Amino acid sequence: MSITSLASSTGKTPANQSDEGWQRFTQLVAAVNAGNLPAARKAYDGFAKSPAADLTRANPNNRLTRALAVVGEALQSGDIPRAQQALSTIRSRAKAGTTPPTVASPQTAPTEPNGPRTNLDVVV
Repeated sequence: MSITSLASSTGKTPANQSDEGWQRFTQLVAAVNAGNLPAARKAYDGFAKSPAADLTRANPNNRLTRALAVVGEALQSGDIPRAQQALSTIRSRAKAGTTPPTVASPQTAPTEPNGPRTNLDVVV
């Protein structure tokens, strides 16, 4: 069965399934922050089975993957404060009112020895 026919038979495309996974992630964060253990467990289970979770597991050493593993363990043992702490590690580390770091534009070598130099704009 092709992806197109699978998507039409289930009514969900792979992109929709991934979006659904990220919606489950959002529900997970909201439930954990609210201290709602049953809702957090349900959202975690839904997220864990989604293509979005597969994306996070692709790099086992990233902060999100490590935090989600701790969240799963904490929810399994009923430890909402530990799940909340784990989620806090994946929040943006940027401080309010700060500007993002700047990157100096590297200079490119001119094609002619006496020609003009050009700057590349690098956006991070």
